Amino acid sequence: MSKYLVQFLLGLSLFSNYSLAQSDPDDSPYNDASPESMPVRHIKIKAQPADGLEFMLDVWAPTSDEPLPVVFFETGLTGLAPAPAYSETMSKVAERGIVAVIPFVDFVAAGNSRVLGKRFVKTFDWLSSHLESTLAAELSAAGAPKINTRQIIIAGHSSAAKAVMELYRNVRGQLAGLMLIDPVNGDPLNLTLPAIPKEDVYNDQVPVLLLATGLGKEPGRKGWPACATDDQSTPYFYDHFASPKWYVQAADYGHADMLEGIYLKALKATRFCKVAETMDPAKFRTFIAGALAAFVRTVTHKDESMSRYLMDGQLIPLRTVLKNDVGSTL
Repeated sequence: MSKYLVQFLLGLSLFSNYSLAQSDPDDSPYNDASPESMPVRHIKIKAQPADGLEFMLDVWAPTSDEPLPVVFFETGLTGLAPAPAYSETMSKVAERGIVAVIPFVDFVAAGNSRVLGKRFVKTFDWLSSHLESTLAAELSAAGAPKINTRQIIIAGHSSAAKAVMELYRNVRGQLAGLMLIDPVNGDPLNLTLPAIPKEDVYNDQVPVLLLATGLGKEPGRKGWPACATDDQSTPYFYDHFASPKWYVQAADYGHADMLEGIYLKALKATRFCKVAETMDPAKFRTFIAGALAAFVRTVTHKDESMSRYLMDGQLIPLRTVLKNDVGSTL
């Protein structure tokens, strides 16, 4: 009997060691305390119209000796949501080895998403040609990261999808990837042009990460439209892209729960969108940063081991709904 007990315990030990090796928390992109986290500095870069930069930029720059990827992120409300509303999320993104960039968009620019998206093409070109040298001048050459100009990801939240998709259509041949958080295709009254027309399907082999929320399709208050209904948000977008694509829904969070400080308080006060009242918004921000990091590592480093953090719910620290079609391109 004792012999079998020893064999059982030995087998259990080996299985436990295997399981830990398979999901080492230090390796997880969702680990804010990872030993691989990089120091981050936040700076503002003034517009440089002569060089093609029409917008002031908020930049979160990690300290690294290696060339780093860049995520160009347009905020919600077609870019009108201010950068401080996303500061913690962008800092977490940068800690994971990605230079995070948010443009400042004024009311005039936000008034026409198609035009704004075309203006962003110049910003995209500026990121490739001038971001590295500008960071070196602002941060000192010793502490500024190098930029991998072939690893630029464009991203957006909510109605930013309209301008981001216009940018996508103009630069898709140069993109490392596209990420959208609860994208909004139109509006409840169909007063604006859609981000993706019904007849469009994109088969560009540009990797796509779509982050959704479970509460986005629920109204914030009675008689008020939901901020991200399935027929106008992430499921709609998922159907309009060919592989490789990942869909990750944070089932217990709302459309704008990643907002910070007074901006999240204002959202709760107005009940503009459904809010996860009992959930920790900091965990949602970590989820967004971790999912983006896993996506970037998968598509830029061809590190297929990181894709499991987008495809295995047991490795994601929130309750999720998952879909994916990665094809054979990675």
